[in-house]
Amino acid sequence: MKPAEVKADRLLKIEALLLGHPEGLSQAEIARRLGVNRLTIGRYLPNLPGYIYMDDENLWHIDREAFLINVRFNLHEALAVHLAARLLATRMDRQNPHAAVRWS
Repeated sequence: MKPAEVKADRLLKIEALLLGHPEGLSQAEIARRLGVNRLTIGRYLPNLPGYIYMDDENLWHIDREAFLINVRFNLHEALAVHLAARLLATRMDRQNPHAAVRWS
């Protein structure tokens, strides 16, 4: 793997660890769980997205309100979700602002 791929993989693993531990993790604990040096994690932390933050007790957390989940669909799944959203938006007796779309 190229160094950039290793770094991207570790950043994703840090995200996954923090998602699994809502109570937060210390920098040393993150390093231990990933099997790397604590200083390596220290170099990665400035590159983490804005929804990952450190609290007053030096524990790292993910702001679950701001976290966006990456979802991938194949063509058939995307079509099914599109049709379901369209059905929801056009057949409800009251408008759902989360499903409202403009059909041209």
